[in-house]
Amino acid sequence: MSSGRLRIAWLDFARALAIISVVMCHSVESIYTLSPASLATLSTQTNIFAVTAFTFGRIGVPLFLFISGYLLLDRPWDNQACKRFWKTHWLPLFACIEAWIVIYFFFLNYTAKQPAQPNDLILEMLFLKKVGMGHYWYMPMIIGFYLFLPIMGAALSRLEPRTIAFPLAAASLCCFVIPIVKPVMALAGMSVKLDPQINVGFAGGVYGIYLILGWCVKKQAFRRIPTVALACGGIALFVGCVALQHVCHARSVQYNVWYDSGALMLCGLMAFILMSKMPPQWFTNSKPEPRQGDMATPPPTAKPSFPRLLCPLVLFLRTVSHALPSPNAIEGLHQAAAPFHAHADNRSVSIQPAY
Repeated sequence: MSSGRLRIAWLDFARALAIISVVMCHSVESIYTLSPASLATLSTQTNIFAVTAFTFGRIGVPLFLFISGYLLLDRPWDNQACKRFWKTHWLPLFACIEAWIVIYFFFLNYTAKQPAQPNDLILEMLFLKKVGMGHYWYMPMIIGFYLFLPIMGAALSRLEPRTIAFPLAAASLCCFVIPIVKPVMALAGMSVKLDPQINVGFAGGVYGIYLILGWCVKKQAFRRIPTVALACGGIALFVGCVALQHVCHARSVQYNVWYDSGALMLCGLMAFILMSKMPPQWFTNSKPEPRQGDMATPPPTAKPSFPRLLCPLVLFLRTVSHALPSPNAIEGLHQAAAPFHAHADNRSVSIQPAY
């Protein structure tokens, strides 16, 4: 992450953590079927590991959105800046997604040995039909956000976090509370159907709130919260997410945490704030500048690029996948490593995550 030409080390760390968690989420979804019937056949230790790793993996997308809000919303958005953003960022992203839709279409049709239907490709490129890849939902969401992100940033530039506290809290109640209340009601045997009628889609819904909260972190809106409270609260919320899923599965209630969970949102937010509070020395090997007259120190060695840092992770996934005896485990780890190498086998595209 950069501000001008200076990198913000803790944001790089947050992005690395988000990438690892997303890889873990898709790996767990590929190895295990997260349903009450399937989890009941596993040992207690395996059950706990599967749900815990899956919940940790769900923190990745919130972290990505917090980072986007942190970096993109707090900018001088004038007319020229908006036009430049749409031209140099939105249009290339749109073209890239369209290209991947075409690649996915032919790849899925080839591996599934099904005849290609040109009408389906047209509908997919027009965003009128879902692409048959589990992670694809994220792409149209980003396209929609980036389209209106400069407008949101221009509006927020005239406001302070305390000014938007009321509408942000109201929208959060609408988006994040009901998804937790529903499984709790199901556990209590209550069959009341909850259908929220307040529409906060104009604010971006759940994902728009994540972006705005990232902007609030940039504006130091949570600086007065003690570090200990953030750490304890984040751990407690994470444990609560895992426990709620375990109880639901044990009582044959289908519930896997999603990004509209208030507990997951707060857990990710607290982790993001904690990382922003960490001393810069924790993320860099830089030393203080020598005083005048001191012996000159040699220049620091060049740091590896971020993609290079991911190579050991990819190699680890591929090595472990070949060493594991379980075919399902091998299949899941190949699914996780597939975006990073060019030799993914046919099995990796046949698995859909259990939402």
